[in-house]
Amino acid sequence: MQIFRNNKTLRYFSLIIGLVILNISVDSPDFNKKFPEDLNLNDQESIVEILIEKILGFENAIPEYEDSDSENQLVKKDFSVDNYVLDKKPEIFFDISLQKLMNSEYQHKYYNFYPEVTSPPPKV
Repeated sequence: MQIFRNNKTLRYFSLIIGLVILNISVDSPDFNKKFPEDLNLNDQESIVEILIEKILGFENAIPEYEDSDSENQLVKKDFSVDNYVLDKKPEIFFDISLQKLMNSEYQHKYYNFYPEVTSPPPKV
């Protein structure tokens, strides 16, 4: 566990993942989804936009656009796997390979060794 804590690549990877999660969480959802967004308001939608517009002082450096805040952003695509056919391998091949595997495990000397059961003498 100490190796993972001191690994620099893992730390940089964790930092990048943290920034991505922070970047996702910046964009606030719209309260009323029935009406389009007012593009006159400068809604901060990413960390980069906050850095450029607030810290560096460039106003409206990234133009505002209408983004979809609805939950239905999936696009239905026509996709079929009917034309893709897998070749069936002979069952004999699988049976032989399975039999070899099972025989190799059970031929091991530790698997075939059954010690003699020594039970205690009966009580009188």
